[in-house]
Amino acid sequence: MWGFISNFFASHSTYYNNAVGVILTCAILYDFLFRTSIGFNMLFLEEIWSRNFTNLFIAPIKIGEIIISLVFTALIRALIGLIPAILLTSPLFGISLLDLGVHLFLLFLSLYIFGITLGIFVSAGLLRFGPSFENIAWSTMFLLAPFGCVYYPIEILPEFFQ
Repeated sequence: MWGFISNFFASHSTYYNNAVGVILTCAILYDFLFRTSIGFNMLFLEEIWSRNFTNLFIAPIKIGEIIISLVFTALIRALIGLIPAILLTSPLFGISLLDLGVHLFLLFLSLYIFGITLGIFVSAGLLRFGPSFENIAWSTMFLLAPFGCVYYPIEILPEFFQ
């Protein structure tokens, strides 16, 4: 959706020539962060919904092993959404994120670490406050989106948020 809107602006104005690349890149990066955090939270919420905590904590599995399995599963789920998005932006919009090289990998790594960290904090809230904390689990990334400046420059935010 954002790619087509950006193409419209780029074809009707010289000011928006770079908007296609910027908006698509930001949307893909934010989607990776969103999928990582929600992927971690969803796996944890599924354990709550299925009332499987008793089985998890009775089994000879350490808490670290549970977290590692959630981390790797969230990575796989995020990559399932990320790889087609990166591969489709080049033929559809003429923009290749892979041109960024190593910097792109480091950026994805930092987004992944932030998403997992946020997922761990939300999971801790779920353990502490129970299913009533579920609304926070779903809305965390949406609440942080305005401060992430995904679709606009950081100068738009008020001084104290910059």
